[in-house]
Amino acid sequence: MKIKTRQGIYLCLAAALLFGILAGVALPEVFRMREGTYAGFFSLYGMKKMQEMEVLLLPIFGYLLSSRLRTLLFLWMSSYTPLGLWLHLFFTGWLGCSGGMLLSLFALRQGVQGIGLFFCCTLPQWIFYGLQWKKELQLFLSHTLPREDFSAGVFPYPSRRAKIDWIAMVLYCISGCAAETFLGLWSVKIFLKILTGA
Repeated sequence: MKIKTRQGIYLCLAAALLFGILAGVALPEVFRMREGTYAGFFSLYGMKKMQEMEVLLLPIFGYLLSSRLRTLLFLWMSSYTPLGLWLHLFFTGWLGCSGGMLLSLFALRQGVQGIGLFFCCTLPQWIFYGLQWKKELQLFLSHTLPREDFSAGVFPYPSRRAKIDWIAMVLYCISGCAAETFLGLWSVKIFLKILTGA
């Protein structure tokens, strides 16, 4: 797939995200997941145990940071290969599918309250992850779109702007992991406490 415009790449990524969300929303019904093992979490007992559970925050933060940075590094490095666009499309579709499936499961089990729980599980960290994704796309487009020719076999030295974008991308990733660990888990517990009336 050879796309030469910024708008074309954005349209492909938006289509992959939309397709992923629609597929994710349909998956719980296709696999009958609404009647499966998720019932334990959505039971009154499961929600109360979640509120009382003690969580080791620093190991969770370390795990999330390691996982997110590896994915980010892989996507960034793929920008230098012919498979870069395909890998970005696959990742975008997978991300949409995961979010759509989570939203569908929560809505099937809890209705409107499940939608509220979905937003508790995704905010505020996805604000930072969205900004990180925007920076990563800027770096991806700087490698993908036509640019001035360089001498054969000479790898261009990163510009000052590219270095700043890369640092910002990593800082957004760290901020997202911190928000997911220290704010996301806390907001889920508060929401479940309101939901169960405890």
